[in-house]
Amino acid sequence: MIKERWLLKLDEKNLTVEVLTNHLSNVGTIKVSGEVVKEWQGSIWSGLPEPFEITGHPAILTRKSLTLNRHELLIDGEKVAKTRQKSDLRDRPE
Repeated sequence: MIKERWLLKLDEKNLTVEVLTNHLSNVGTIKVSGEVVKEWQGSIWSGLPEPFEITGHPAILTRKSLTLNRHELLIDGEKVAKTRQKSDLRDRPE
């Protein structure tokens, strides 16, 4: 699994948005502060862009690169900068 993370403050709340994807099957999950808010099953075309909400704000996850499986997060139409780089979680339990 590949994990991407954004740490942000929205409406005076500190939030963590995590995206977990399997780079082979494209199965994916979006979590906001540990709670699953969106899941998709895999095909190379399924799952993106994925609209969802974060504390009532419209958000969308888009794929930045198909081959590298990198994503961009937009909240209220504005791109959110990543706090950390993608990490490989293959040998780590959930």
